[in-house]
Amino acid sequence: MLRFYVPLAATTMFYAVIFNVMNSAMARTAEAATALAAFAVGQSVADMLAVPAGTGHQWLIARGRDKSSFRVGLKVMFQIIGGVTVLLSLASWTSLGPLLYHGLLGAPRTLTAGIAAVIRICLPLGFVFTLRGASQSVLMLRRKTHLMTIGVTIRLVYVFFAAMVFGNLPWHGAAIGGLIWVTSMAVEGTFDFIMATRLFRELPDEPAEGTAPKPARIWRFLLPLIATSLLWSFGKPILTMGMARSALPETSIAVYQVAWNAAWLLMAYVQGSFRQVIVVFWNDEGSLRALQRFATRLAVTVSAAMLVAVFTGISAWFLRSVVGTTEDIVQASRGVLLVMSTLPLALVATEVCIGRLLRNGTTEAIGVAKGANLACMGLVAFGLAWLFPGLNAMIGALGMLAGVCGEFAVGYMATRRLPLSPAATGAD
Repeated sequence: MLRFYVPLAATTMFYAVIFNVMNSAMARTAEAATALAAFAVGQSVADMLAVPAGTGHQWLIARGRDKSSFRVGLKVMFQIIGGVTVLLSLASWTSLGPLLYHGLLGAPRTLTAGIAAVIRICLPLGFVFTLRGASQSVLMLRRKTHLMTIGVTIRLVYVFFAAMVFGNLPWHGAAIGGLIWVTSMAVEGTFDFIMATRLFRELPDEPAEGTAPKPARIWRFLLPLIATSLLWSFGKPILTMGMARSALPETSIAVYQVAWNAAWLLMAYVQGSFRQVIVVFWNDEGSLRALQRFATRLAVTVSAAMLVAVFTGISAWFLRSVVGTTEDIVQASRGVLLVMSTLPLALVATEVCIGRLLRNGTTEAIGVAKGANLACMGLVAFGLAWLFPGLNAMIGALGMLAGVCGEFAVGYMATRRLPLSPAATGAD
């Protein structure tokens, strides 16, 4: 499990490094602040519209474990690519774009040109997401996650060179960021595809039981995940709106953002990736118990590492010397990081539940759990802002913790109804 999981989590952490390098490239362009802001909004819109293409690989890992089922899953993913491309085209060339980034996200009109440029560059995003996601599904099914780490390392090297080359283009800075983002993902996806081509031949030809699923069954699996991903795009704005009602709104938002980015270097090992361990390794009651023990040790280890970093001053040194944060933000982040040190325990427990639901092909409860997350997050964030506005950035940290606990509660109740062994993939 460690050989499978550590490269998978490291790959997730590398993505944060890649975005920091991309930000540095945009920061060297004319009107850097405008470029960074326009890219952030443009990427958010592109992500929102392309999110369906990023969910298909979940079915491939959980249920497409043979060549026949995998091919049916790919057909559905290519149908999704068509829909995503149409949406991105509409956002690029029609009034849908301004409606999203001005009306929904509230971006100022001064960012219009940069945002539109980013979305137009993102037109092939659906295909790129699918290329990478489908290829990585094969690598995970064959437990070759170290190849994913090699792929993201190649992408990181490419990003460094692209930042130097593209940074000199006479383009809007946001467009340069979009170009680096899309092309670097294509480089990673191409490497993953080359590695997956050989490993795909090792999959069984047909399901162990029954026959390959119909596309309609795959759509029933994916639709809750697509809705969940769209729903989760409102998570950060909810916390931001809560902290905006605190005694020191600007400082609160800045402290939370800095603390979260620092904590992510460790939390990347538990959030969003551990569910794949459950999906790949859960086969019976014995393997489930072993996975739960592994998850508990992982959560305690990450939480302990975060606490050590806070109490020994490592986190303060990192924020002060590496990130370059001002002293007032460094001091205010201490309490936020202490709250976040409890998150790995709740996150890993939630990942176990989500992984079981994915592996069993029962995804409806995942959407309900994410809805509970947002409801608890909003209730606590707005409630604390109203009752105790002096908590400032702690409002965001406690809101995040409440949301994860709410998601775990719903996920746990859903998994109590599942058998201790997953449903056979051919049972679709």
